[in-house]
Amino acid sequence: MLSQRRQFQIACILVVLSGAASLSHQLLWTNRMTDLLGASAASVARVFGCFFLGLSVGAGVMGWKISRVKHPWRWLACAEFAVALMCLPILWLSHWTDWIWPWLGLDGLLGWQGASIKWMLSMGVVFFPAMAMGTTLPIIIKGVSLASALRSQFSVWLYALNTLGGLLGLGITGCLTLYVFGISGAMMLAIGINICVGMIALWVDRKSKIIDNHVRRDLVPDGGVLATLGQIGWKASSTAFASGFLILALEILAMDLVMLIAPLSFHAPLAVLGAVIFTLALSASCIPLLGTKWRRSSQWIMLLLAAAGILAAAGPYWFVQSAMNTEGGLLVDSLFSFTRSLVFTVLLSFGPCILLGGFIFPSLLGMIPDKCEKSNAVGFLLAFNGLGGLLGAEFTYGLLMPMLGVYLGVGVVAVIYVLMAFLWVQWNSKRKPVFANLAVFGALLITAVSFFWLRQLPVVNPNMGLKILELDSGREGNLAVVEHENFGRGLLFSNQYLLGSTNVGYDQERQAHIPLMLHGEPKHVCFVGLATGITPSAALQHSMVEKIDVVELSSMVTRAAGTHFADFNAHIIQDPRAHVYVEDGRTFIASQRDQYDVIVSDLFLPWRPGVGRLYSAEHFQSTRNALRSGGLYCHWLPLYQFTKEQLDLVLRTFQSVYPKVYLFEGKLQLDAPVLGLVGFKSGDLKWEELQDACRRERLAGDIKDPTVRWLQGLAMLFRGTIHSDVQYENINTLNNMKLELQSGLDRMIDPEGSKYLTGISWLSLAQNYLQKNAQRGYPNIIQDYPLKGMKISVLSERIKQGGETKNSSLREIFTQMPEAMFKDQYSDWKRWAGAEISVRWKPKTD
Repeated sequence: MLSQRRQFQIACILVVLSGAASLSHQLLWTNRMTDLLGASAASVARVFGCFFLGLSVGAGVMGWKISRVKHPWRWLACAEFAVALMCLPILWLSHWTDWIWPWLGLDGLLGWQGASIKWMLSMGVVFFPAMAMGTTLPIIIKGVSLASALRSQFSVWLYALNTLGGLLGLGITGCLTLYVFGISGAMMLAIGINICVGMIALWVDRKSKIIDNHVRRDLVPDGGVLATLGQIGWKASSTAFASGFLILALEILAMDLVMLIAPLSFHAPLAVLGAVIFTLALSASCIPLLGTKWRRSSQWIMLLLAAAGILAAAGPYWFVQSAMNTEGGLLVDSLFSFTRSLVFTVLLSFGPCILLGGFIFPSLLGMIPDKCEKSNAVGFLLAFNGLGGLLGAEFTYGLLMPMLGVYLGVGVVAVIYVLMAFLWVQWNSKRKPVFANLAVFGALLITAVSFFWLRQLPVVNPNMGLKILELDSGREGNLAVVEHENFGRGLLFSNQYLLGSTNVGYDQERQAHIPLMLHGEPKHVCFVGLATGITPSAALQHSMVEKIDVVELSSMVTRAAGTHFADFNAHIIQDPRAHVYVEDGRTFIASQRDQYDVIVSDLFLPWRPGVGRLYSAEHFQSTRNALRSGGLYCHWLPLYQFTKEQLDLVLRTFQSVYPKVYLFEGKLQLDAPVLGLVGFKSGDLKWEELQDACRRERLAGDIKDPTVRWLQGLAMLFRGTIHSDVQYENINTLNNMKLELQSGLDRMIDPEGSKYLTGISWLSLAQNYLQKNAQRGYPNIIQDYPLKGMKISVLSERIKQGGETKNSSLREIFTQMPEAMFKDQYSDWKRWAGAEISVRWKPKTD
């Protein structure tokens, strides 16, 4: 027979393990469901909402039914086994859901059917196991029977340990098991933890006596749920709700702020979430150490709420000062130092507020009346707290950030904290002492005044010298339309990544021209990624194109492209030939079958969360399925954001679907090279047909870029062919997330990008590709123009550097061009792929 104290010790271990498994599952579920539902903010919010709703409902059900449980340890085992069992559909999610989007089709995906299926999948796959998770803490508290002197503290200790377990699960999964075992392996380990907790619970059940519910009948009110809630008090219930609401709102706002300075990687949100959970666990651990007088004092809650409001209002100021001191970035040399730096930034800025706000919920647990059954009360309070967290997140994403922005959003949270303090003064102070009212009024005044300087804090780094035309905030983050003399007008995402700009518009157009010319007769084409809209707008210049589909993940980007870049993108959003869809690119393509002649994927940031899916073997296979016979897929790679190892990984992955890969460079310059991987669904590239296509488009007269008007110009961009029938195993998949994880690490450790393929490093690799193809021989029709193109890239760099060799380099560039191309008076040489050169004539327009 186990003693009560031994049961409590075992319960402490189990609650840590259960919390670790829960947060590990939540992280893995979000990634796995994103694979299915898409990486849009709405999909992520849907999964997040189902998870929190499940936790809340599970805790509430236990608050209702726990008083009737005679075998709590047995119930715990059942709950953990249920979590493990219900995780199996998520484990094999891709195996039983691959057919859904192709069966549904594009109209169904974008219509009510698609939204309904996404909700049903989220509820069916996430809600029910999360509901089982929500039952575990009340059950464990029910199973622990301690001496009466400890009854007011043990539930708080268990809550603190459960929170700490969540932190451990998050850290181990995000920093270790995902790298070693992939998503499936990490999920199996989490399932294994659930099974171990269940087995230990069954052993404890055998070694402990049955709880006689009639012994403590005085703790179970006759009125059922309403009577139990009456014992808890509506003040405590509403404060538990408000605590969850405000903590989740503050966490989201803090994460949005931190992403302004942290690399847009998988690891940054984990570090922020880890800092918040650590602070909450610390807060809960401190509550039992306080005297009973403080723990049960209404003035204590009032003080916490008021102080949390003041500190929340000060958080953005401390954050901006910290960012200024680090010049808007984080200098690190390892994953550990990155996590440490980011956690320190979060704790410095928002840690004091979260620490005090984190005292509130465990204080409510410690204030549960002795006459009330602990497990029932904890269940109901957890339910209210979880429901508040869910609504707080939706309120922040749906209203605060879009309407007020991140800084004023924090100000609103601060005011709500102080208003709750005012309500506690009115509810709980019989004499309503003057000092309490004055203190709360002072706090309210401070938070209200903070709005004036919160409005002045910058979202875009003021040291960048940008002119801000518009700033938009939403679920996706922050998007600014900016102007600068170096790049013209551009889209700046989260203060650190330029989605596109007008000064390189001709290079962006060429990323459409090249694959469309390679096909020869493209009629229905698709572009994955809109950004400024300049790339897909180039398709309007092609005489054969009849219909253009553009899919863009962000509605903010779509609005900005239509409002601020219409003059640069030929008003493509309003053009009747074009259709812009706001949807996840992978999901959109997966819903198509035999639709497109050409699919073009834009330049995607490889370390941005969720973007690695667009470099996966599964996505490449979806593009192949979406192509018509003879169609081609072109995926552009920003080599200035890739290392050699990452490029090789993507090439192997691409070859696993398209065995023969044609490499085309986007421009004849080495400073920020882009490389197009081109694969045909059937057939090969026919250079004779490409020559005919060039001749046809020259006659049509809409395309002015001399590089793509002539076969020799396209040949100059050609970097060779890679052909292999070997089925590689070391490729990037949805399960292993190799590219996203590794590129995120490299970005953190090497923010200057010393290993990225630019300048000499790309020149050396490109020459290696060309030499291998030269040994096999180029087609006679293109002669040695690929080698000449590489030489022009070197000469272009010399021209940029200036000096005595500039003029001689310009003359030598002309010697590399065919005479017909150079004398083409209908070309606009400002659009030329190499360094800027001048000709003696202006392009003809007739």
